[in-house]
Amino acid sequence: MRKIVLTKVKNDVLAHQFFTRVLPRHYNTLASLSILVPSGGLWCFGPHNLDALLGCTQLTQLSISVCSTTSNGEGLTTFDDVLVCV
Repeated sequence: MRKIVLTKVKNDVLAHQFFTRVLPRHYNTLASLSILVPSGGLWCFGPHNLDALLGCTQLTQLSISVCSTTSNGEGLTTFDDVLVCV
């Protein structure tokens, strides 16, 4: 599969399954991934899915929201905080 576009997904259980079971099956072929969600949760980019995304060796285009909080629940207030989060 070369391109995956996900829209209107909200369920964190499905996000976990996607990043741990589905995405790894496409590590060597996926070129474009778009996750367009109305709210964040586990669908956003963060420490919980970093390894899964880094496994996509052919990925050239990524559209994904960035987490608004760190894994311990502290709010992010500056760009530097976002860099630490990811």
